[in-house]
Amino acid sequence: MWFFYSILTAVFLGFGQIAAKKGYHHITPLWNTLFAGVIWVILIIPIILTHKIFWSLSPILFAAFLVAICYTIYYYSLEKGQVSLTGTVIATYPLITVVLSTFFLKEHTDIFEKLGIFLIIFGPVALTFLEHKKTPIRKSWDHWLWWAIMGAIGLGIGDFISKVAIGKSDPWTFTVETGIFYLPIGLILFFIDKKGRRLPPLHLKKFLPSIVGVFMVESSIIPFNIAFSLGLASLVSPLSSTYTILSLVLAYFLLDERLDNNQWLAIVVTILGIVFLGV
Repeated sequence: MWFFYSILTAVFLGFGQIAAKKGYHHITPLWNTLFAGVIWVILIIPIILTHKIFWSLSPILFAAFLVAICYTIYYYSLEKGQVSLTGTVIATYPLITVVLSTFFLKEHTDIFEKLGIFLIIFGPVALTFLEHKKTPIRKSWDHWLWWAIMGAIGLGIGDFISKVAIGKSDPWTFTVETGIFYLPIGLILFFIDKKGRRLPPLHLKKFLPSIVGVFMVESSIIPFNIAFSLGLASLVSPLSSTYTILSLVLAYFLLDERLDNNQWLAIVVTILGIVFLGV
């Protein structure tokens, strides 16, 4: 069943990422984070009513706080650059999860997974080189590549922490504990991210893509945590990251994002590596 829940996660993320990216034409990542906090209040209620939650002030609660922070980075990194570029680099986060799981959880990889790791490393390197040829990388943190790398690191570490915590708890308790931190983190960012506070005139058409996107992205955490409770992190994380295939197709047709042949090749190599890891 871990395979099914991993694929379900990928579907939610694929559509959610495109919708959230489309919403950035009107709002900032700060508001996506605040939306996520409100959405989690809605998601938590039915979980609490239908499952037994083991509340406790334990290291598991602290782990949930760290995971919420790691996942929040995603919204900021997604804003930079084309989704077919940032989304693909961010999707290399399974590399981090696999490495951490191999060293600390003793999860071993076979020849296909090792090949996938190599391709995942090669893809972003090639992508970086091709982007650098066209536009030299600025020495600042506002460049899409650096934000995408930060997003990949955040998701990779967050997934590893989730796997460890769920192994010592259960997927439902950890999901609820992670969700309760989104709104407080969003409020803290509200005081830090002064530029991100700008808000366009209230109009459903402008806010709808962001609301739908954030809802789908956050909802994906539920099947993702269930998959973690049933399978190895080194398999679940890469398989769920195949959402980039869906996002790439949707971005091409819905967001009118165009890439040259070399960039397409680099992205395909990365996706191929993710598929090898998943298989």
